[in-house]
Amino acid sequence: MLMLHGMFGFYRHSTPADGSAYSGDVHLSAAHIDPADPEFSLKIPGGDLSAVRTDNSTVTLYSYGMLDVEMTTADGQPLKLKTGKQAQLRFPVANSQRTGAPASIPMCHFDEAKGIWKEEGSATLNGTVYEASVSHFSTWNVDVPAKMAIVKGKVTDACANNAPVKGMMVYLGQTAAVTDDEGNYTARVVAGMAFELSIGGRFSDGRTFSRNVPALNEGTTSTQDVSFACAPTLEGRFTLCSAATQLSHIRLEKDNKVIAAVFSDAQNRFRVFAPQGQTVNLTAFGPDGAVATRMVVMPNSNTVTDLGQIELCAPTPVAATEFTVKQGTQETPLKLEGGRAQSVNSASTTDCSISAGQTTLSLKFGGVATGVYQNSLVVLNLNGKTYISDKIQITVTKYGVMGELVEGTFSGELTLSGGTEKVEIKSGKFIVRRILG
Repeated sequence: MLMLHGMFGFYRHSTPADGSAYSGDVHLSAAHIDPADPEFSLKIPGGDLSAVRTDNSTVTLYSYGMLDVEMTTADGQPLKLKTGKQAQLRFPVANSQRTGAPASIPMCHFDEAKGIWKEEGSATLNGTVYEASVSHFSTWNVDVPAKMAIVKGKVTDACANNAPVKGMMVYLGQTAAVTDDEGNYTARVVAGMAFELSIGGRFSDGRTFSRNVPALNEGTTSTQDVSFACAPTLEGRFTLCSAATQLSHIRLEKDNKVIAAVFSDAQNRFRVFAPQGQTVNLTAFGPDGAVATRMVVMPNSNTVTDLGQIELCAPTPVAATEFTVKQGTQETPLKLEGGRAQSVNSASTTDCSISAGQTTLSLKFGGVATGVYQNSLVVLNLNGKTYISDKIQITVTKYGVMGELVEGTFSGELTLSGGTEKVEIKSGKFIVRRILG
């Protein structure tokens, strides 16, 4: 559960980024990044836990939780705390970390410009919650600084003459790595602390693996190879109704939980793995939002089930995205037919794109659910010019599952890339089909 204390106290001490005093409504955006989340390592700002301490030494961190906090005015302008004022943050400690949690713990904030965590201040344990006062908002992390060790290895397929398995997500405690074209991976881990090495979940091809790795000494390198045994396999090939082949995204679910996600190859064939004797649901998403589904009962042996050719027919077109562009005193209504959306960045960000002729619109917001997103990015290509948002608000009113629709409204101000010309987007309504994520 997210806890952020003293909100009404710091509202009246908030100031815009230019330093002037501010009085009025404040929009607060706060998210808790929980170490107990199986995908915690994929949600860490910057991708890892490298940090610089106050004595300028470099360490890796063992996190007890993070809070990402932003404040804006009602029209999306960033706010900061007034000089000399502080707000109190509270970080709930995960059940698995409560035993041995230190009474006092350093804090770090993420420096987006340099892409690294910086130590600043400390937090105190109060029951099952760490409490700390901060003078500015950012992504804050309560963590134990630690020395580093290296883990490397190779992931191979024992059922395919030990061929390397590329693009596989390998989880190592609070960090993760992806295998390269040769199946190799390398990652930094916390020295002196045992951890679990695991593969599986929705960023795998359906195969799973886990191994407990004992604590490593500082500066040492441990080789942890993984060899996948044979498993029941699903194969097939996708075509559009026109018989043309295009890249497709395939998702496998069991008991309404995603257990694998892969892409088709250059021939639009796919291969994915599933547990013996289990009923699974396979869903494919074409590049235009087309969807095809199959329910499959897997055999009780490590054999290959070929689903043959599966057609992906274009879905019913979505309604148009509409908005008005104001340039000076002139207002131009625009209508863009069709659109697509995909959730990226470990399923924590959504990118939408819509185009009609030479006009294209891209919307990016930091979430995969309905809600109001203040610090969003909008890029408009219009009449050969590119405009980028200064301040924009996106309100998502519908966020469907794969193949369904993402809808909402947007408005704000954009500036010509490399110039000073400004345009205003008014009364924007977008609708796209979600095809990835």
